[in-house]
Amino acid sequence: MKKLLPIIITIMLAGTLAAQDDRATFGLKGNITHVAPKQGDHSYGNPLDNYDLVFSETGKLLKLNGDEAGVGRDKKNRISKIYLDYDCGMGYDTIMYDDQGRVSQVSSFAYIEAGYNEETDQMEDGKYVSTGYTKYYYDADGKVIRALIFNPDNASSNTVNYTYKKADESGNWTERVANCPNLGLNNQVETRTVTYGKVADVVADEEPAMEEPQAVTEDNELVPQQKQKRSFWDILFEILIGAALIFMIVYMGYILVFRDRNLIPMTVEASKTKRQAAGLPEESSDSENEEVMRLFQEAGQNLTTYKDAQGEIQETYTTKEQIEKLRSALVRCQEIAPTRMDCLELFNDMLAEYKTFTKRFFAGSKTYLIVGGIISVILVIMSGWQAVPFMLLNVAGYYFASKETQFMINAKELKGTSSRGRSKVMTAITAAAFGVLFSGTTYKTVTTWSDGSTTTDYDNDEHLIAFIIGMVILLFLAFFMFVVALIIFIRNYLIYK
Repeated sequence: MKKLLPIIITIMLAGTLAAQDDRATFGLKGNITHVAPKQGDHSYGNPLDNYDLVFSETGKLLKLNGDEAGVGRDKKNRISKIYLDYDCGMGYDTIMYDDQGRVSQVSSFAYIEAGYNEETDQMEDGKYVSTGYTKYYYDADGKVIRALIFNPDNASSNTVNYTYKKADESGNWTERVANCPNLGLNNQVETRTVTYGKVADVVADEEPAMEEPQAVTEDNELVPQQKQKRSFWDILFEILIGAALIFMIVYMGYILVFRDRNLIPMTVEASKTKRQAAGLPEESSDSENEEVMRLFQEAGQNLTTYKDAQGEIQETYTTKEQIEKLRSALVRCQEIAPTRMDCLELFNDMLAEYKTFTKRFFAGSKTYLIVGGIISVILVIMSGWQAVPFMLLNVAGYYFASKETQFMINAKELKGTSSRGRSKVMTAITAAAFGVLFSGTTYKTVTTWSDGSTTTDYDNDEHLIAFIIGMVILLFLAFFMFVVALIIFIRNYLIYK
């Protein structure tokens, strides 16, 4: 079980949780397993480039300068501190990151042994003191082009400028030139060996393989490499999904807010004012009044019949065609603007009936909506604020798409079905995911030894596996809530079934 656990975790979390990859801290790209600066080279402007680094296949830092790497990590699991063992003593570097996840500053500290301080005439405990810091500046491709070094001993600052000469196929530099006259760096060449694939015993002073140099400008600066183009089908898929989601949002907004906003009750005074503005006689004619009565009479035909609790035959609206016929009669009546009282009363009664049967009610799963919303917030925290629009679309899209009209609800009740059945499916799936979260079993093993003593062992691996599977299901449900919303939208807003 313990041997299979890492494999299961990797499979279940693939695509949902970010794997630990320390190579980004050192500005490295690709499946790098070893980086070795050339012996004798020393990067004054970038302490991180002075280390001999060995990574695992997944990118975890294993060794630093030949020893097992000692690091501290921040809340995002990035390296925030590197512990060092110098010939002259111990120390550490602290690492800060910018908003894009790049190293923005490295501060160095050295350990001062306990001893007698002649100035204070006292014995002092050992402590760590600052030996300076380095700030980094990047170009558009994410390469360090300038490093500002601060020395606390003389409160001086110096700037090292970099020009890159060679890079491998993955974009990792293998040769560059450093310049800082104040530090005696005049076109100093820095090289390093970058190894990919399985960890190998690489000699630190091995010469880098000959490579085709990357193109440079007349000012001796690297020409940005062309980014790999995405496939036509990927772009087309994103465009289609985006168009579908935009159409869904715009159409729901039209139906819920704008479509019927002009359908308002009518009065004699309002009708007369409208007729005068249209250049019509102030009073509606008999033929116009008869047309109004005929329109509503026809709109009331072919309704769905059913028996009420007392066994009497009743009629109601259950289809899109029936409700659209009533709406057409209302719109035409507004155009006629009748002034006869019985026509106006009939219009207002039919308008109230139309509003009643087109009113929408949320018929989705509240459990799925709440859980999806909570997980969406978590995903935003993990992914960054750029994910906010997508996650809002997830939750809001599902909520509004799940609103069914009263006439749709009537139709399902007469058929003996209900929207609650569909919402129960999503509720059941969500509940099942939570059930999986806590479905693991603890195995207790009691061993009795020859001397009569006993030991008890507990195996909780199954709890961890169940938790991971449950979280993956919940993440999947939350992430693809917009797909569910799109399907429900088609049913509730386009085909009304």
